[in-house]
Amino acid sequence: MFKAAKKAITPEFFAENTMSAKKIMLSILVIASLAFLTLALPSTSIRLGEVNKTLYKLVIEYTEARRVQADLANMPSVLAGTLYQIDVKDGNTIIAHNFKPIDRAVEIYDVTAPLSPQISLNSVRAVLLAKPDLLQMTYQASDTKVTFIIDQTPIRNIVRGYMPMIFATVVTLLSTLGIILYFVLRRFYVAPLNTLTSTLTAFANDPTTARPTSKALHINKEFRAAAKALDDMQRNTISEMRQRDRLADIGEAVAKINHDIRNVLSSATLVADALLHSQDKQVSRTAPHVVRSLEQAVDLCQSMMDYLVAVPDPQLSTFSMHDIANELADATKMQITYSGPAKIHADRKMMQRIFLNLARNSANGGATKLHIDIWRAGHLGIIDISDNGHGIPKQRWDGLFQAFKSHGRGGTGLGLAITQDLVAAQAGM
Repeated sequence: MFKAAKKAITPEFFAENTMSAKKIMLSILVIASLAFLTLALPSTSIRLGEVNKTLYKLVIEYTEARRVQADLANMPSVLAGTLYQIDVKDGNTIIAHNFKPIDRAVEIYDVTAPLSPQISLNSVRAVLLAKPDLLQMTYQASDTKVTFIIDQTPIRNIVRGYMPMIFATVVTLLSTLGIILYFVLRRFYVAPLNTLTSTLTAFANDPTTARPTSKALHINKEFRAAAKALDDMQRNTISEMRQRDRLADIGEAVAKINHDIRNVLSSATLVADALLHSQDKQVSRTAPHVVRSLEQAVDLCQSMMDYLVAVPDPQLSTFSMHDIANELADATKMQITYSGPAKIHADRKMMQRIFLNLARNSANGGATKLHIDIWRAGHLGIIDISDNGHGIPKQRWDGLFQAFKSHGRGGTGLGLAITQDLVAAQAGM
């Protein structure tokens, strides 16, 4: 339980949950924005129309009352209880007609102002929150300005009456758009992507057979490019696999021939060893050259076998590097020095072959001394090997680890290639 709790408060946990919270907040923001637009735009338009109609009605009532010189208190809007006050400004003279006390907040509505986010916000607030209760509207005619303050409850109720229809219309529209978008995405993206995935999966399960790309992948430029890349990949992969199979067959044949040649060379070596003890001076003089040539042929066969056979998995153990250095000195007759940890943890046989191949290369290059230095750099172990030979020209560095490419006399060109494989098998470079 303690481990589970400790895992629950890791930075990764906070990062994952923070990203989830951000996605949720973003989704809520998008939904809220859509809801606001759904309500704000239609309600603003309807409310603006109702306000204009109400103002037009009030102007007609006021004009008719003034024409017949009737008491403004008898106007239908006043009698209905919706008209609170009329202010008439004629030149510098202002006449106020109060019909009800104004004891609530008043919203000043300019019917001539262009549509703006603030007007939309006020419309939504007035409809949904029923605030403010009163509305001030102004009518300008020549030098006379008439201001009406009314109860906007009737206007609010009319706008609210349209809300179900607006909501149903918007839901229907969004649903239709969503369905269209779903089928468009499915037709032009999901279906080709599923086809591409199934083709890749089938080819991954059986890479010896190419699958023709479906016509569904030719629906747009991006998927056409993906289809062409898939065709090229299948063709190249099958070609490489056939080449690999041919090389495997050749390698198996070479291995069998190599085995027979080694048996013949081994017999010839035994005979050559006997020639070394011959009493004939000419035979005893040429026998070492024959033995040396046979040994080189045996080494070539062994190197060929080592290169053709797959490198096995490393068997890790802890061993003494000083023992490896002594073995190298005995095998190469070179002066081997070592500095570094007394013991290392690796595959002993692989490391011994790596050092032996490098030491033989140094000896072939004229070196008589070899120094091995092992040191640590962070989590990596660095192996530095230096000798007193004449070195390798820089123009030969690019092909240094290519098989069968030797610049030394009598070399097979496989030593460094095998060394590279052994290093790679132990996750080195």
